[in-house]
Amino acid sequence: SQGGGQLWIFGGEYTSPSESQFYHYKDLWCYHFSSKRWEKVAASGGPSARSGHRMVVFKHFLIIFGGFHDNLRDCKYYNDLYSFDLNNRVWKKLETIGSEPSPRSACQMFPTPDGRIGLYGGFCKQKLK
Repeated sequence: SQGGGQLWIFGGEYTSPSESQFYHYKDLWCYHFSSKRWEKVAASGGPSARSGHRMVVFKHFLIIFGGFHDNLRDCKYYNDLYSFDLNNRVWKKLETIGSEPSPRSACQMFPTPDGRIGLYGGFCKQKLK
C-alpha cells in the first residue's frame, strides 16, 4: 500500500575513502513513510549494477535510464531504458525504435505535464563516434 507515501531507490555506488575501490549496487528499496520501514524489493530482470542513472515515476511505473559502471579497469556508460511496474512489481527492459540518446550519466530526467518524459544533458567519458 502507498498510504503515507513511499521513497524508491535503485542501485548506486560505494567508493572507498581512497577512491581505490568501487562497488555498484543493483538492489531496489522502498521506504514506507507511514510505517517508517525500509523494504528490500526482490524482483529479477532489472538493470545491471550502476550509478549515475536517473529514475522518475510515470503513471504506476518507475522508469530508469542510463548511468555507468566503473571498476577501475573498465568504465561503461548506458543508454538502456527499464520500467518497474509498481502494482505488479515486475521489471521490463523497454525496447526503443529510431534514434535514441547516447549513453550518459548525471542527466536530468523529468515527467512533463503532457504525459511525456524529458531528458536533458548528462556526462560521458567516452567520445561519441
